[in-house]
Amino acid sequence: MIEVTAAILSDEAGRILICQRGTGDCAGLWEFPGGKRERGEDWPECLVRECREELGVQIEVGELYDEFCYAYPRRTIHFRFYDAKIVSGELSKCVHTRLVWVEKRDMKDYEFCPADERLIARLSSEHDQKSDATK
Repeated sequence: MIEVTAAILSDEAGRILICQRGTGDCAGLWEFPGGKRERGEDWPECLVRECREELGVQIEVGELYDEFCYAYPRRTIHFRFYDAKIVSGELSKCVHTRLVWVEKRDMKDYEFCPADERLIARLSSEHDQKSDATK
């Protein structure tokens, strides 16, 4: 099993950063920044390292948002998604082709890697519930 951690990076306006994959599995699809946990790393350490490598930023890792396993045809991945904030650095596309800040309600307009669909549904649902509460 592959262990992957990813960040739900939000800005001051509540938008979420999504990243478009380059080559490889799920090429051209959208995902959340993060990556594979290395031996000896705890989950938050992995996320800090991956965001530094992939985005050129230092992050502060918050609460665990969601955790689940997803079975692709050739492998199963154990995901842990954390709320996070950028604390320093300038975003750069070190491994992705595009970086976009999106509103939760608009996330369903992007084609994500299949494993992320559960998370997109949850984030969109939270936006819909929040909108309904303000009506």
